[in-house]
Amino acid sequence: MALVSAKKEFIMIDVGTNGRVSDGGVLFYTKFWEMYQQNTLKLPEPSALPNTRQTFPYVFISDEAFELGPNLMKPYAQNVLNENRHIFNYRLSRARSVVECAFGILNSKFGIFQKDLPFEPDTASLIVATCCYLHNYLRKNANSYSFSNENGNNINRLEDLQRTHNRNPNCEAKAIRENFCSYFCNEGRI
Repeated sequence: MALVSAKKEFIMIDVGTNGRVSDGGVLFYTKFWEMYQQNTLKLPEPSALPNTRQTFPYVFISDEAFELGPNLMKPYAQNVLNENRHIFNYRLSRARSVVECAFGILNSKFGIFQKDLPFEPDTASLIVATCCYLHNYLRKNANSYSFSNENGNNINRLEDLQRTHNRNPNCEAKAIRENFCSYFCNEGRI
C-alpha cells in the first residue's frame, strides 16, 4: 500500500500485509488510516481551485476499493454514471495514473520486482521499503532516472484494485465529490 506524490515519489508505504487481505482491508491496518480517521494528518486547509472562489479540501485519490471520505476521493460506480460523473471519473483516473507510473518506474528500474521475491517476509519488506527509498532519492537527484514512457501515454497500466464490500460514505464526502465533479465540468474543464 502506498501514497504517491504528484512528483511520482512515495510519501507513505506499508509493506508486509498478507496478500489475501482486500485492498480496503490493507488500508484499514496502516498507520496512515489510523491518522486519517483521527484527523491528525495535518492536511492543508481547503483552498480555491483555479478559476473559482469555492474552496475544496485536499484529497487523496483512490479507486473503487476504498471508502469515499471528505479527504479521500474515489470514482462514481458505473451504475450511477451520467456525462458529468463520467468526466469526473476520467479526471480522477488521469490523476491516479501518476501512482501507476510511480509503480511502473519502480518495477522497471529495480529488476527484483520482475518475479516473486524469494525471501522471508521481513527481508522482502525491507527490500521493498529500500527500493522505494532509493526510488525517491533518484527521483530527486538523478536526471536520467525516469520511465521511458513517463510523459506519454501510460502503456504499462496496473490493474484496478478489486472491489470490497459496499460502504456508505457520509453526506459531506458525497457533497465534496459532487463539488469536484461540478468543477471539472465547468470552471476546471479542459
